[in-house]
Amino acid sequence: MPVTNLPSLVPLSSSWLLRDLCSHVRNLVNELDNARIQNATLRANVRSAISHVADLLSTAKYPEYGITWGLAIEGSPSPPTILSQATRDPKTGFYWCNLRALTTPTAPVTNQGEIGYAQPNNMNPSINAGVIPINLLSKISSIQANRNWATQTNMAHNVWKGHVTELHIDELAALYNNYNTQYRQSICYSLHGSELYFFFGDSIGTLALGTNIYELPQTFTLFGYRKPILDNMLPEDNAASSWNALVDIPDEHIRLVQLVAQKMCLEQLNKMVPDSLDSNVNQLTQALTQQLQADMQMDAAERQKVRKGFATR
Repeated sequence: MPVTNLPSLVPLSSSWLLRDLCSHVRNLVNELDNARIQNATLRANVRSAISHVADLLSTAKYPEYGITWGLAIEGSPSPPTILSQATRDPKTGFYWCNLRALTTPTAPVTNQGEIGYAQPNNMNPSINAGVIPINLLSKISSIQANRNWATQTNMAHNVWKGHVTELHIDELAALYNNYNTQYRQSICYSLHGSELYFFFGDSIGTLALGTNIYELPQTFTLFGYRKPILDNMLPEDNAASSWNALVDIPDEHIRLVQLVAQKMCLEQLNKMVPDSLDSNVNQLTQALTQQLQADMQMDAAERQKVRKGFATR
């Protein structure tokens, strides 16, 4: 199992239930007749609006959608101190993590969340039954390698620790040759499709011919951003339906979800979209995109440092 620790999922709203959000949007559209806009259609529009706003928040690196997952190399022994042929992807020959495997999130203990917050009463019944990590993952910020403090003693000073270098899949593939010298003491990764591929430099890990400079790290931690928990569209009277569950949008951004869903419903009904509605949507969206633009400028500055040789790895 490549994802060894996936914390339980908790919706980000503290008070907005899906049924209340849909009711509010129906009032905004001023269309109370189910024959004109059915509840399933309204729910689908709200679902799309939540997905759109959450994507903006995740792209703008909104911290509430941040994730911290534990990873393991596919097929690696326990403890993973040996790089063997059995751990390689049979298609590519790379060391890898399969992000398509169904993973059960870590259950909260005694009704407490992962970081000490009480679990809300109105939870989507199915969100923690099992998820496919690649379907939940929005983007990866970084991957860190470290020793396992429970199994590796303080005497193991030569465990490889630190930031795992992100490369394009072409660059990663180019490292698997006899002429690679630049990354002999590095660990690199590349997300390609639903597989997370890794490269380990020749100086890392215990091989059949002897011991290398660095011991293989026993823990990998993925930091990134997830997609929102969306409406499962089950009937309202189904016990597993999201209808009575909290929505996965911070309360301060519910207003933008309402306006986006209202606009989608008006367009579907061939009604005129008021200029004030367009203006409000644009204003609220612009506040998020400005943060995104600032992050992109910072990332560009960091890449410039790398090109100028100021990066450490």
